[in-house]
Amino acid sequence: MTDRKKRGKAFWATLVVLVVIVGYPFSYGPSLWLVRRGRLPNSAIRLYEPMTWFQKNIPGPPGDAVRWWAQIWQ
Repeated sequence: MTDRKKRGKAFWATLVVLVVIVGYPFSYGPSLWLVRRGRLPNSAIRLYEPMTWFQKNIPGPPGDAVRWWAQIWQ
C-alpha cells in the first residue's frame, strides 16, 4: 500500500491566489465581450473597475497590455 501525502492548506491557498491573480486579468476582455453582447448585465463590468482604471492611468507596457487585451475582445 502506498502512503501518499495529502496536499496541505498552504498548497491550496497558494493555488487559489495564483488562479485569482492570473484569472482576473485574463477574464477582463471576455467579460467586456459578454457585456457588449448582452450576455452579462452592464453591472457586471463594475467588477473590473480596477482593470479599467489600470488601462486608463498606467502608461507604458503594462497599460498597453491591458488595452490590447480589451481591444481583442471588441
